[in-house]
Amino acid sequence: MTREGYVYHVSAAMSASVPPNPPEPIYGSELWIDSTHDSARFELESRAGMEGDGHIHSVQLAIGSDVYSGSVGDSVTKMDASEYRLCPIVPGTALAWLICGPGLPEQATATVTSGTDYHGKRADALVLTFVLQPDPGDHGPTPPSGSPDPTKPLSYTFRFFVDADSYLPLGSESEAVQDGKSYGKGVTQMSGDFIPAASLAAEFFDPAAIGYVSPEDRERALLDSWLADGPFFWLGRRFDPGSGLPVLDSMELNDTRSTGAERSSIGIVSYSGLGSLVYVENWSPPGWASYWDRIRGGTPWASNCAKQTTLDLPMGRATIWLGYRRDAMTGPGGGPPVPIAVTPPAGSTLATPTPQPNERPAQGGQFSVFPTPTPRTCTGEPFDVAIGWIEVSGRIVTINAPLGLGSIAVQKSTPFDTLAGMESLLRGLRQMRTGE
Repeated sequence: MTREGYVYHVSAAMSASVPPNPPEPIYGSELWIDSTHDSARFELESRAGMEGDGHIHSVQLAIGSDVYSGSVGDSVTKMDASEYRLCPIVPGTALAWLICGPGLPEQATATVTSGTDYHGKRADALVLTFVLQPDPGDHGPTPPSGSPDPTKPLSYTFRFFVDADSYLPLGSESEAVQDGKSYGKGVTQMSGDFIPAASLAAEFFDPAAIGYVSPEDRERALLDSWLADGPFFWLGRRFDPGSGLPVLDSMELNDTRSTGAERSSIGIVSYSGLGSLVYVENWSPPGWASYWDRIRGGTPWASNCAKQTTLDLPMGRATIWLGYRRDAMTGPGGGPPVPIAVTPPAGSTLATPTPQPNERPAQGGQFSVFPTPTPRTCTGEPFDVAIGWIEVSGRIVTINAPLGLGSIAVQKSTPFDTLAGMESLLRGLRQMRTGE
């Protein structure tokens, strides 16, 4: 199937039937194979009776061992061809995709049958067989009448036919059988020809042309969008706080702007290292005030045993709150903590939240008020959760702002849940530069 300067183009139409019903069209597809460069492009098109009749609704590219896949309008992902479980004994991703596509069970066995017949044409066939064993777990409700028994093995046979002389594809057939009874047949008719590679667009096999964006480019675009909104503060791509604290050598970006009123920050940079997680988040002052005012009544820092500390740093005045994870949501006296008033730095544009009964989401999307707890006796044990923030250049930069009230109690404490640990993070904040 290799011809220098040419690409092999295949059009296929698949129909399926469950005996004794006649075959019905399912979908059509087109496949372009550039065997010289082990590349293929596959487009799946719906057929009559299906939603989106006659429209392409998925496109895949196979380039070497990489497969790029996505539905029209959705993001395109990149995977290794081995994750698609393509045909065994078939060399090259492009040909494997043509013959049996993705999703073949690893236990499939392959044989070759020569001199067979395919709709009156002399053909050879690649025959793949495999057995799906029943799931030992719960099989759910009783299947409809005429369906295979989910408690028994189901045998599959797949045949791919090629012309015995040219070895070009003719079509394929598949069947599922249980206890000698057929439970479904599929037939794919193929027609194809070589077309000049020059007749295709230059970007025809380019992943970017179907919407693929590499993780590096996606990260760069997100960082640039944050910087376009104004200054953004972080710890860099790697942060070593020193003093025996864990090095944060892994970084991930999270775009929070799509969450709207639920969490109206600009973005989060997540850091990890040696079991420690750190979240640096940038907010507009109104966005942080709104979020903190909404959740603070359910945080450990609403407890009478919590402690607030301020630090004068070169960047500005920072606030650190220390508390106990056990006081999150279910505070002293068996009830959630009450809201508190947060004292902003002098001259801050951050309005002081009003200490009114706070609200938290409840089932059904409604809100319930945090009841007033009974203050508990503070024993002076070490704090095990910390949050810090600083206002700088029109931004509120928070460190480890709660991602959710429920997460506070279940997350493990780290060396940064101390006064010294949180101070090291606040001192390490710096403004992101374009191109970093």
